[in-house]
Amino acid sequence: MKRKKLVIGVFALLLIACAVITPAVAYFTANAEADGAIPISFQYRTEIEDYVVDWLKSVRIHNEKYPVPGDTEILSDPIWVRARAFSGETYPLIETPEDGNWVKQGDWWYYQLPVPAGGYTSYLTFDVTGYPAEDAEDVNFTTINVGVVYETTLVRYDEDGNILPANWDIILQSVTEEGY
Repeated sequence: MKRKKLVIGVFALLLIACAVITPAVAYFTANAEADGAIPISFQYRTEIEDYVVDWLKSVRIHNEKYPVPGDTEILSDPIWVRARAFSGETYPLIETPEDGNWVKQGDWWYYQLPVPAGGYTSYLTFDVTGYPAEDAEDVNFTTINVGVVYETTLVRYDEDGNILPANWDIILQSVTEEGY
């Protein structure tokens, strides 16, 4: 009987030790840094701005300046932007870009210039047509619900420092133990 209590006591202590040690090991494993490591992060954050006036919805994308952790300087990477809009069948859209910087290819509007840190695209305007003129006072943008989706990708450079065209097919992959 005494031996049985001793064995149960040892197992209980082992169980308590495992419960206490495992989170500590996990913490130190997850928060350790390797010597000589170079942190890589995407240094940009975007925001869409829009307004509605006289059945026109205008949007532009802002590449916000982004603070790099540990640096006193505010940096951001230039980006490429593309956008598209959606509305119901009752109120189809006609896209009317403000200038020649927006070019439509397929369903997407592509901004032809890289947007620098703190920069904006020019306005891309969507004209809501097809609404009955006699119902114009009863209809507003809260019932039409024009949705705009945009995507961004980092500007890449060749070995000579020249800007490469946007590549919308790049798939981000996580780093593996092999480093790629």
